[in-house]
Amino acid sequence: MPYLIIVLATLTRFIPPAWSFSPVYGALLFGGANLKKLDSIWFSAITPGISDVVLTKFSYHLHLGRDELFQTAAFASIAWIGWILKSRSPIGRLTFPFWLFRLRFISSVISGSGLDLIPIRTLERG
Repeated sequence: MPYLIIVLATLTRFIPPAWSFSPVYGALLFGGANLKKLDSIWFSAITPGISDVVLTKFSYHLHLGRDELFQTAAFASIAWIGWILKSRSPIGRLTFPFWLFRLRFISSVISGSGLDLIPIRTLERG
């Protein structure tokens, strides 16, 4: 059943997007908590990763690059967070997602994909 939920959530990526609607991340957390550890990592990385390549190449007509690798690693890390949150460690439940978000934010700013988080007006004023 968790496999079906991840596949269905991945297929929703092909539907025109609604604002603030992303069932893939919720399904990855669910899969990370309910699948075996190895299955939750590779299945959660491969399924949305393939849809990301198909969307980038055929729907958006963009060139594939290293961004797809980062996105696939992010999918696997979300499933890993679900696996960690399932464990009984209260320290991991509280601190790990916080530091992982910090790392993701910093890496997105460094790679340039996080520049859309900064308002354009602040960039123009220099």
